Amino acid sequence: MKYVSTRDRSIQRSFEEALFSGYSSDGGLFVPQYLPNFSPEDLCSYASKSFPDLVFAVLRKFISIDEVTDEDLLTICQKSFHDGFDAPSGACNTHWICIHCRTLLRTYLLLQGSRYAGRYQSTLLL
Repeated sequence: MKYVSTRDRSIQRSFEEALFSGYSSDGGLFVPQYLPNFSPEDLCSYASKSFPDLVFAVLRKFISIDEVTDEDLLTICQKSFHDGFDAPSGACNTHWICIHCRTLLRTYLLLQGSRYAGRYQSTLLL
């Protein structure tokens, strides 16, 4: 995935370049060139993941495997969110993840507009 400047989308950088440069040369911030797809199945599968595995699954959508291997990214996530990590109370609780996944799914589907409106209308009402 490429990252583009918020001020000039023609300025594109890799994840590593964007991470280590901080700001774009035009003073803008780097943001993903596009938002990756999170299917309803992806979102529902997140409920059974540990917090480090959940972070890994989301980051994998934004960071190319060519830049950071699965093994390295998983190690980074596990070391960053280890057992002593102070997550919000119940953050690794399946119920908490389900509630947030539903909220994320609802927001995502609303942003997608009519493309999913009929197909997942019942999900939007959750």
